[in-house]
Amino acid sequence: MGDRPMTMKQRRFLDEYLIDLNGKEAAIRAGYARNGAAVRAYKLLKLPQIQEGLRADVAASARRTGISLDRVLKQYARLAFSDMRRFSDWGPDDVKLRSHHRLTEDDTAAIAEVWSATARGGPRLKLHDKRPALDALARHLGMFAGRGPGAAPLYDSRAKRDARAVLRERIDEIVQAREAAKKGP
Repeated sequence: MGDRPMTMKQRRFLDEYLIDLNGKEAAIRAGYARNGAAVRAYKLLKLPQIQEGLRADVAASARRTGISLDRVLKQYARLAFSDMRRFSDWGPDDVKLRSHHRLTEDDTAAIAEVWSATARGGPRLKLHDKRPALDALARHLGMFAGRGPGAAPLYDSRAKRDARAVLRERIDEIVQAREAAKKGP
């Protein structure tokens, strides 16, 4: 079954699916009937030849663009572990943004917007929302698995450490394991 080549229509479905990852719409655009397109897409995506083609196309795209799972995880980590204390100094009377020359590459990746001084006050800085990045990392690391929707605490209950420490360690372990696997025995 896995040795069976894709039909032209299945290849068209796969090409369309890679555009927006919407199986129902991909099936319709590939020429399958609108009625039952979602079911058809589900069945197509389970076919070994489609899964193999999807893996090959995604791998080829990753090579062309330089996008890898490790790179995406590192970007999520930059957002998730950003800390406003690295961007500004404040006291009882004033808040001052630090020079961009003093920021690391990780710091600058976490910045969503910068405003110049306005009539309402001095310059302002807005960071990307941390929660989606933390949630994505937690899901990737299996921290929510088997505990019901949203029930998993974002800390290691055995060591009672905070989520940042646990997530940072687990991401480092995954990246190191992948780098070791690439180097071989």
